[in-house]
Amino acid sequence: MSSLFKNMMQQKLRQLTLEELLHYAERYEFSITRTEGEDILHYIQNNPIDPFSAAGREEIFHDLSDITSKNTALKAERLFEELVGTFNLGHFFEE
Repeated sequence: MSSLFKNMMQQKLRQLTLEELLHYAERYEFSITRTEGEDILHYIQNNPIDPFSAAGREEIFHDLSDITSKNTALKAERLFEELVGTFNLGHFFEE
């Protein structure tokens, strides 16, 4: 089951559109520009990312801070942790 979940999540990330990303940014009160959104999508679609390992997430949030800002990356990391906890998904993600 965990393999299926991981594959579905990675597929969704690869298929994310700019409009979806901007919608989620607004929904979760992130301030990103269209250009930053395009850069984020380019990063997701052109880099091997592993949100399931602690090292992979660290790299993702570090790169996100380069694309946007440190504040945005920290906010994204807190939101990620909150959503994982809210939906009881911690067992899918390495510490």
